[in-house]
Amino acid sequence: MLSTTLGNLQLQNHTITSNVATVRGRVEEDIHIRSTAAVIGILGKVGRLSPLAVIPYAKINEIYKILLFLRSNLPGPDTRHTYFQEPTRLEVAYGRIWPVEYDFAMMEGVLRGKFWKGLGKRLVERDMWQLFETSNGQSVLSASNWWPLPGLEITMAMMVPGRDNSLSCPRLNCLSNSFNDTLGGGKRCAT
Repeated sequence: MLSTTLGNLQLQNHTITSNVATVRGRVEEDIHIRSTAAVIGILGKVGRLSPLAVIPYAKINEIYKILLFLRSNLPGPDTRHTYFQEPTRLEVAYGRIWPVEYDFAMMEGVLRGKFWKGLGKRLVERDMWQLFETSNGQSVLSASNWWPLPGLEITMAMMVPGRDNSLSCPRLNCLSNSFNDTLGGGKRCAT
């Protein structure tokens, strides 16, 4: 739900940015047209200029129009090939999202540091948590297969024991009490 909301916000941001660029282009073109009209008006009052002055001005004006057209119709840079890439994101069991730029050992240290007190402290201390790709719940991440690529979304899940020592899934709106064992150890929600 949160990643859908973030995606919608990103789409709205892109739409607003393109609308602002379109309006900016129109304003610049309008200013150029008005300044050209003003120069022509001044030239009319001053008198006739020689063709040596008019022809270069007309050519420069054509080049400027072509450049404005090209600038408004070129696509933006492809951020996949720049340093401005989408960060890897980790959504912890309680819904908070953090950017990830670490190897697995550092990631584990960050998680233990973030959960050193408060909700989830005991579960993290007992290693009752697991990381997996958000888009593929079957892909459990561990030190052996840790490869955070730009744009990857990682989710953290914790197994919360109930009052009668039965486990329940901590993900929002998941009321499951059934779990499957995973290859690396631990349990995964069966739903």
